[in-house]
Amino acid sequence: MVCTGASAKLLIAIYTYLDNRSKVTAEELLGSYDGIVQTDGLGSYGSGEYLHAGCWSHARRKFVDSIPENDKNSKAAKAVEIIDRAFVLEREARKANVPPEKILEMRQKEVRPIIEEFYNFIGTLRPSKGSHLGAAVTYALNQKDKLLLFLDHPEVEMTNNLAEHTVKPFVIDRKNFLFSETDKGADASALFMSVIETAKRNGLNVFGYLSYLMLVLPSWGKTPSEEQLDSIMPWSATLPETCHRTYHQIVTASHPQYFIVTDSISPHSNSQQLTVIHCDEPNTGFEPRLISAHFFARWSGWRLRNKNEVHTKSYANK
Repeated sequence: MVCTGASAKLLIAIYTYLDNRSKVTAEELLGSYDGIVQTDGLGSYGSGEYLHAGCWSHARRKFVDSIPENDKNSKAAKAVEIIDRAFVLEREARKANVPPEKILEMRQKEVRPIIEEFYNFIGTLRPSKGSHLGAAVTYALNQKDKLLLFLDHPEVEMTNNLAEHTVKPFVIDRKNFLFSETDKGADASALFMSVIETAKRNGLNVFGYLSYLMLVLPSWGKTPSEEQLDSIMPWSATLPETCHRTYHQIVTASHPQYFIVTDSISPHSNSQQLTVIHCDEPNTGFEPRLISAHFFARWSGWRLRNKNEVHTKSYANK
């Protein structure tokens, strides 16, 4: 899984199915990219023309795991305390929306001395071979160049937590659908997760966005134009309101007691889209089921006898 950083202009999450985590796989995934890649300490990410940034969360976690129970004065706890001081500065700067040039200045004047203190401190440690503390110190020393890179690049976070959080929904989903039996199935799962998680990163209503894609894309055939594809990207300014807000939010703002389903023509194509106007129980939260039932019935070729009427008894909560 690859995702753009928090400060990127385009917020994207791309899931790709590959059968291993080898160096060749990483090269295939990243290709000729020559920007900055931020990862954990896995060795297979070390190839390529890009600048490689490390993750301070991974480094910190190894020291946390080295702290003896209830021993806040241990050497590992001291290392964590130093790292946390840098995290506090970073968190406060991001929360205050400090511009990149100010973040760079802050890192040089305030964060760099903290990082230097950390490395001076762990340089004095002599942990026993095979210990958790020894593994933590070795990791931090081996990753030093990568862990220092963020200091000179304000667009780079201290951690790759964003990628870790973005991959988590797929891990949870995989436990529910119990894996993919074929490579094609895994590719399909990766494709849909890319669309869904990118929509989420751009603040869209995922159900509304997917419904819109399924209504618009078939009318464009197998070779849509670049202009058409640009118009449905998650960051497009021309997406309909149903992609940004739930049907419940849209309709109850002006008609709090009713939902109705009608047909309308998209201003960007000849495709049909749905507008919710009426249901018997608007506050039960079942409108997605109402709309999805109506949508998939239409998608399979079945048409309502009266397009302005929805038989709510068929779709409402029972």
